[in-house]
Amino acid sequence: MKKISNILIVLFLSSHLSTAQTTEERITSVLQQFPAQNAKQLQKNIEGMAALGQSGIAQLATLLDNATQEQLTQIQYAVGGFSYFVTQNNKEDWRKIAAQAYTEALQKVMNKEQKAFLIFQLQQVGKDEVVGTLSTFLADEKLSGPAARALGKIGTPLAGKTLTQALYGASETRKIALVEALGDARFAEAASALEPLATSPHIDLRKVTLYALANIGVPSSEKILLSAATKVAYNYDQANATASYLIFLNRLIENGHKILALKAADALHKSTPSTQQIPTHIAALKLLTDIQAGASMPILLKAMESSEVSYRAAALKFAQKYINPTTINLWIKALPKAKPEVQAEIIE
Repeated sequence: MKKISNILIVLFLSSHLSTAQTTEERITSVLQQFPAQNAKQLQKNIEGMAALGQSGIAQLATLLDNATQEQLTQIQYAVGGFSYFVTQNNKEDWRKIAAQAYTEALQKVMNKEQKAFLIFQLQQVGKDEVVGTLSTFLADEKLSGPAARALGKIGTPLAGKTLTQALYGASETRKIALVEALGDARFAEAASALEPLATSPHIDLRKVTLYALANIGVPSSEKILLSAATKVAYNYDQANATASYLIFLNRLIENGHKILALKAADALHKSTPSTQQIPTHIAALKLLTDIQAGASMPILLKAMESSEVSYRAAALKFAQKYINPTTINLWIKALPKAKPEVQAEIIE
């Protein structure tokens, strides 16, 4: 009986050793096939990756730490190719396996460049299940940027909340990455936390905050963005205050706040009459046209009285979209009163 038991133990250990060796051999075999030479080979390679399962893919990814340059290229091709494939082909089961495998590998890989590579993979394949893992890197000066971008790309309420909470106590460098990610994700709930940063004495933080608030586009940010643009006389500055304000007005329209956007665009148009402000004046005119559609003809006709050729050309371009039997008559009636050069522009 004891002899049989010993035989069983030997067989059990042999089986497990064999499995471990088989996994390593399969990983080696898969890696040797990357990069693929054609689509058929790539499909076969991806299937080979999937067959490794979560633990096998995690084991493959941990090889990033001590790989030669040639091996590193193969591993990155394999991992990156698998990430792309599962997200482009609706392979939800494989996506979950990839997310779990990369999460597991992140805990074992020590090289920060390779950690950043794996964080980028989570950006591609991850959803809420990886938010907790990514949050642990937001306090790392080197990895906070990749982690913040990944959370911003994931873009779920949980990811947005995680980014917002990380703002408190973060260094300026980390705040910049967090703010940019919140802006890219257009996470509206973060606006109140971002607004105080819009007057930061640090130009880079101020610039990215104005961008983020503009991209989010909630009404509460209007006064802050307007104030920043007014301070530079609606011209362009290092913090891109005017550009951010224009983005903000477009976002207001997209978010359904057309009345506020119309009022603000009208005020901006009236506040930018000088030659130096023509680019902003044109942008405000476009906003007014986009909001009012065909009803914007009176202001577009009025624009033809301007001495600025670029402004007149913009007005004519904006008007073309709304030309119909009714509006064309307005332009015909305006012809006799126009200067010869303006008549030529309208006729053309």
